[in-house]
Order: sequence, then structure tokens, then C-alpha cells
Amino acid sequence: MENVSGSVNTLVGEATLIATGVQAINKHSDKISDNMEIVSAAAEEQAATNQEIAAASESLATLAQDQQESISHFQF
Repeated sequence: MENVSGSVNTLVGEATLIATGVQAINKHSDKISDNMEIVSAAAEEQAATNQEIAAASESLATLAQDQQESISHFQF
């Protein structure tokens, strides 16, 4: 009977260790998920900024071309 009781106690101890490990894994998974959301938001923001820069660059290129055309009227 002591043998069975000892085995049960061992199993309970191991189950407790497993539960503790699973909880730790869940905490780490939550942190990873939070960090992934932060990275995703930063990437979206960077993409929006890149689009704004591209639009501004196109606008500047158009203005430069218009200015060059206007200046060409004054050249000899």
C-alpha cells in the first residue's frame, strides 16, 4: 500500500511540475503575442510613413520638373 501511495504522490508532484511549466509557457506566449502586436503596429506605421515619403518625393519631382520648364523659358 505504501508503494501505491508513494507512486501517487510522485505522480501528483510531477503533475504539479507540469502545470507550473505550462503556466510559465503561457506567460511567455502572452509576452510573445504582445511583442508581435507591437512589432506589427510599428511595421504598419513605417509602411504608412514610407507611403507619405513616396508621395512627397513624387510631388517634389513634379515641382522640380515644372520649375525646370519655367526656367527654360528664360535661357538663351
